[in-house]
Amino acid sequence: MVHSEVQSLPNECLYLVVDHLRDDLFTLRTLLLANRFFFHAAVPLMLNDPLSTWEMTYSRPKLKTDKEKLTALLIASIIHAQRAKAHSLGQDFTADGFLSKFGFQLVEPMTSLLLQDAVQGVSPTTIDYSKYFTDLFSYLWRYVKFPTIMRLKEFPQTWKHAMPTHNLFHGSLVQYLPYAEQEHIEELQLHNDYKDNVQERLVDLVLYHNTEFITSLHFHVADSHRYLPFADKLQKLQIVHLNRDESMPDSHLQDTISFIVQNRTAFPGKPPLRLEFGYSWHNPEWETMTPELRQRQHIFQKPRVALYAAVGNPPALDVSRCPGFYENCGDIDAESLEELIDQDMERTIYEGPERRTFLERCHQLQLLQLAVSRSDLFSWVVEKQLDGTTRSRDKKVLRNLKALTMWSDRGSNSLLPALNDAMVAFAQSLVEVIAQGHFSYETARAALPQERLRKDPVLGHWNLPFIRTIDIDIHGIPHIHINGFDKCPQLETLYLKIAGHRIPSILPRGDAPSMVVLSSVWKLPRLKSLFLNDMAALTFNYDSLNHMQNLQELSMVVNKKCAVIYPVATIPRLSSYICRQETSLNNNISVPEHADQKWKDSWSLPKLRSLFLEGPPSSVFSFNCLRGCPSLNSVELVHRKGLQRLPISSLSPYSSVIFKISPTKTPSDSDDTSLDPDMKPLLESKLNSFILKGSWAVSELDLITALTVYMPNLSSLELDRINDHLALHGDRFVETILEAKALGRAMTEEASSSAFEQNITNTGLSPERSSALVVVPVGKLHDVTSRYCLSKQICTSLCLLSLKTEEEAKSYRKAGITVFTTAGKWLILNPERGAREGLPV
Repeated sequence: MVHSEVQSLPNECLYLVVDHLRDDLFTLRTLLLANRFFFHAAVPLMLNDPLSTWEMTYSRPKLKTDKEKLTALLIASIIHAQRAKAHSLGQDFTADGFLSKFGFQLVEPMTSLLLQDAVQGVSPTTIDYSKYFTDLFSYLWRYVKFPTIMRLKEFPQTWKHAMPTHNLFHGSLVQYLPYAEQEHIEELQLHNDYKDNVQERLVDLVLYHNTEFITSLHFHVADSHRYLPFADKLQKLQIVHLNRDESMPDSHLQDTISFIVQNRTAFPGKPPLRLEFGYSWHNPEWETMTPELRQRQHIFQKPRVALYAAVGNPPALDVSRCPGFYENCGDIDAESLEELIDQDMERTIYEGPERRTFLERCHQLQLLQLAVSRSDLFSWVVEKQLDGTTRSRDKKVLRNLKALTMWSDRGSNSLLPALNDAMVAFAQSLVEVIAQGHFSYETARAALPQERLRKDPVLGHWNLPFIRTIDIDIHGIPHIHINGFDKCPQLETLYLKIAGHRIPSILPRGDAPSMVVLSSVWKLPRLKSLFLNDMAALTFNYDSLNHMQNLQELSMVVNKKCAVIYPVATIPRLSSYICRQETSLNNNISVPEHADQKWKDSWSLPKLRSLFLEGPPSSVFSFNCLRGCPSLNSVELVHRKGLQRLPISSLSPYSSVIFKISPTKTPSDSDDTSLDPDMKPLLESKLNSFILKGSWAVSELDLITALTVYMPNLSSLELDRINDHLALHGDRFVETILEAKALGRAMTEEASSSAFEQNITNTGLSPERSSALVVVPVGKLHDVTSRYCLSKQICTSLCLLSLKTEEEAKSYRKAGITVFTTAGKWLILNPERGAREGLPV
């Protein structure tokens, strides 16, 4: 980008950045050496959420609130803009006089340089930042320390008759008195009534100054009259968020309706308002919707229907707690409706035909959220064929539906048939599908084993040409057949959580093995994120990974509470490895005689960035998997039952052997790692975080090989131990890490030396010139966490120094020095011993 085309950064933003980092010289120095792109990238981020700013931490950037400075920036920019407006009209202007109109008074002395400039009328802000405060929500400023910026000129009106009380040291309540010396003391300014009044007046200030830019308003219906004068001036208003009391006088409702109608009339070309309703519109006592409570809820929610009707053609409706809505919605135009949320579980019983008629009118509907109580929810839009298949009855119904969400607490036996009908009816438009439900045991207990097998629900085999996201979360279902998703060519995110419950009385033990079926191979070339939980993870066919070359996230979790009723005999690739690792002969997991294990070391996922395996799926990992995943950034493995060894290669005959004492660094037949002799360090590896949680054991040789060959650029390592003991061998663990770092540095120097000689030979450059082209990577491992307890004697023998605080440890990590975290202690290597393993530590 040409610098002349780049907009210059407002000076006040430079001031905020520098002032915020004044105490962080390391980061400040880095920013000063950075190019201008940092600043041009930072400004939009700051202005996107004006009450937050970015803080660069050791691991990643995060948002940190800097509320007082940015609130001062808001007020200062308003004062500058109002002064310029007054002067253009030939009028006098003072900051105090302007703020007093809204009941404010700046504090003395002012600590904000921006406010000082605003009061004096010098150094005006480059732009008016108030136009970025488009969401007028009074709680936006609930954590701002206003006593450091400004206060009210008068106490809140609620204190005119009675001042608030406070507790003395001995516990008695004492009422504040409005004496001159007590007036507006900090204790009173921190009172909720006072803060609420400040926030409300600040909303009025921004609304008065910034009317044309406001996009959303949040207010109580009792305050609607305050906003009526602005209704025909809010040309960009999009969202109105409303709260209420249990009772609503008709005057409050009429004022709110008038506000909506006036705004709609003043700007006929503006998109219709989107209404949002706070939690005050919901009474938790009415969750169980008996006929009597439905009638009470119907009366309570009548104002909501009237407000939707005032909008005319609302883009979104939430009628989850509106019994009788479809019988009284004649004044609402459904033609342009885009979103409909209806989580009323009893709706099908009381208003099924009426809702169907309403949905047939929603030609532009794109998002639909429904509660499912019956399996025939969508039976009216599909029809059964003689061959047992299902096809769409009328493709014009909801032909623009893109996102469908369904949930049920009445059982997956209701949810899954309704889901399958929806996949057929809306196949040509759906982009996202979410389904959540719980299984009902009554049907399971009533069915015979043979009938049960035929009635097992099936997922997949859907013809969804435009689907991008499938998210299915089902609890309590004994078993399910998961078929392929090959007819979903655009699928990018697949989340399947299928959790079963143990029901030992349903089937005889002899019928169990035939019930668990390995999933078919999924050919999803566009898939980017795959999340499988519980039964979906246990039955996953790992051959599918060969057809997921764009996969970026892979997560497979089997929770501790996931009850697998039947043996996993039909999953040889997983069960064979698990059996040798952590199971005994009396476990209900059979071991195939000929287990094909080549899959474990042949992963080829060039775009994979994140890998998370928990429970039995963690058994499939070995360090050789990293060879086919060059973009992998983080790996986390969680294992619970028994001690399990993490090998370099699962093909090693000793990959499952765990010794009582960790093997020495001297190679032996019993510690065969099956390392490819032609294997070269993966110097281009992007893996920087490796986490092992649970009962893992890694031999010293394997750990050194992993850190130097497979993970040479690792920055963070977390694991419990390198053997089967936690109380012993902590010194050997530290020694192994130091040995790996020293070996890694020697290998990188050797590789760099070879590259140096090759540059001279191939390019003919001088040694001085060629040395500039050689990059010598230095070990980045500076965060090592384990559960070992290191005594003072061990720390002394290893030349380890203890740090006092976590902040001190962060500083050393930033400087590239390895910090060992063990049992709540932070340790670093004494520089006197640094030569042993190569600096930096």
